[in-house]
Amino acid sequence: MWCKDKLGGETRNGTTHLHDHLKICQARACRKVSVEKYIFDQEVVRKELGLMICLHEYPLSMVDHTGFRKFCAAMQPMFKVPTDILDMHDVQRKSIVKYFQQLSSRVAITTDMWTANHQKKGYMAVTAHYIDDKWELRSFLLR
Repeated sequence: MWCKDKLGGETRNGTTHLHDHLKICQARACRKVSVEKYIFDQEVVRKELGLMICLHEYPLSMVDHTGFRKFCAAMQPMFKVPTDILDMHDVQRKSIVKYFQQLSSRVAITTDMWTANHQKKGYMAVTAHYIDDKWELRSFLLR
């Protein structure tokens, strides 16, 4: 709340009084006010959440933290924190298995181990390498 003024909120009042109050409210005197239409898109938010987790090397489990869930509810009550990450993983795994079953070439598996700078946790990536039907070397990160 910016100020302590209480303004009417009934439908017969309209919104002109709210707009007029924004112009004269001392608590907002030094801020420019603009009103924009915003359409909430769950998929866009999920994508941005995933990018944020990758960019900052946060653990996937952060979405289960009580504080994170409260923060999301305060920012946008319509946002439902993804709980289907394991289902998404299972779908991807089945797709990869099916893909490799159809390959006519052999597959070499390599590993890469590293420690994240910010978390001091060790990670291991498993990558599949193979030559496709066009004789091009392909690599596929196994998740």
